[in-house]
Amino acid sequence: MTKDQTEVIHAQPAHQLRGLCAKILRVLSLAALTCSANAVTPLADDYAGCEDTIVSSTVVVGPAENYQSAVDAAVAGQRVLFQSGTYSNGLRLYDLIGSAGNCIIIEGPPDQSAVFVGLPINGVRNVVQIRNSSYLVLRNLEIDGAGTTNLDGIKSDANLVGGNPNPWSHHLVLENLYIHDFDFSQQQVGISTKGPAWNWVVRHNRIERVGTGIYFGNSNGAEHFVNGLIEYNLITDSVGYNMQIKHQFAASRPDSGAPGYESLPATGRTVIRHNVFHKGANSSGGASARPNLLVGAQPLSGDGANDSVIISQNFFYQNPTGFEALFQGEGNITLFGNLLYNGLGPGVFIQPQNGEVREIRIFQNTVVADGTGIRVSSPNGAFAQLVRGNAVFASGTALSGGTQTENIIDTLNNADQYLNNPTGLLTGADRLDLFPLNGALTGAALDLDPINTAPDFDRDFNDAPRTGGFRGAYAGEGSNPGWLLALEIKPELNPDILFADSFE
Repeated sequence: MTKDQTEVIHAQPAHQLRGLCAKILRVLSLAALTCSANAVTPLADDYAGCEDTIVSSTVVVGPAENYQSAVDAAVAGQRVLFQSGTYSNGLRLYDLIGSAGNCIIIEGPPDQSAVFVGLPINGVRNVVQIRNSSYLVLRNLEIDGAGTTNLDGIKSDANLVGGNPNPWSHHLVLENLYIHDFDFSQQQVGISTKGPAWNWVVRHNRIERVGTGIYFGNSNGAEHFVNGLIEYNLITDSVGYNMQIKHQFAASRPDSGAPGYESLPATGRTVIRHNVFHKGANSSGGASARPNLLVGAQPLSGDGANDSVIISQNFFYQNPTGFEALFQGEGNITLFGNLLYNGLGPGVFIQPQNGEVREIRIFQNTVVADGTGIRVSSPNGAFAQLVRGNAVFASGTALSGGTQTENIIDTLNNADQYLNNPTGLLTGADRLDLFPLNGALTGAALDLDPINTAPDFDRDFNDAPRTGGFRGAYAGEGSNPGWLLALEIKPELNPDILFADSFE
């Protein structure tokens, strides 16, 4: 292995430039200005604290070397750079402790040509294993399951090789990873946590042909996942869930003041935004069928009782099970600005599973479903359950439950009277287009105060400002000026040039 004496400055992707833009404005005390008329609020640094890391030194390793020793020795501010090639001995990220603004960087080339192949080795069951690590970035790798039958792609799990006095992982970034072919069974997972985990950022990843795409938490309601940011990922062709966040029981949640858990927030907010969730013909049916995205309930008392999950501006496409919804949730949920298309079954189910249906906000989504559109069941008088400004077209009951205001509903067969092309495909000339026809989805201005603490609550699916009273995920009509729906990572808008002749 060799050590670089100079640091190469790579071209920064749009999301990093936008975050830099926001930082410059903060430094200049120009908070009233914005970096772009269409710019997603940057959140990654708030969650993981790694955006300002300046690499102090780089260790370059290759597949023929003892790369694990370089990883084991990494310290805050250092980067381990994997060269192109195939790595067949797994990757263990154990006891790697960085700090806010001074994270440890583990990465490959931006083209993901450093490939980790799923082979069972040295008693380690998963290709990438994380334990007792924090302020760590993992990016730019391909993780290939290679048809293995018992491996996960990435797992944070303290119990694999004995106990650990601090079985946590927090302030982690998983970015620009290509994870695929872990689909021998529904139990194989692309990214999984099985120990307490918080302040994870998972973004710009492609996860294809897996048993379950992302699995946060544990089926017993313990090992909580808290306060995460999941954005701009493509998760497709999952056997079971594209993604799930398990329910949480209060008695099993670590005390946020206990040793090792000082940075665990007593109240967390997980944001799931701008992702693409898709299930195809390989999905399980019958008793093994699952929603695309499942969000379980938060603890009913103590730390975490006021946790919330915000699901916004995602594209949900198809769940061929026939009876499982695209999205199912309980607890405290805000669902806004999403496109949900299921020509093979229902759209949204809000219902108890392991906890309670509590504070629910379902605002300005577009739902096209062959079955139920949106159903809110198990009313809870202690909490408001608002369903406002949605556009729902369904072959079954379009909308039921909750306090309904200013929604537009109709049958699935009539969806083409409201949307440009609700029967199209995701490729070719006959393109699926859920943008509103002129004059079809307008009404009185909506009261958005109940969701005004959510990031970008006043932006639509295209991240355009919401003006007027449009129903559904888009704030516009006629020709769609934004992204053409596809099974790809949803693109971020290019940030405007900050310094030209003057500030914008």
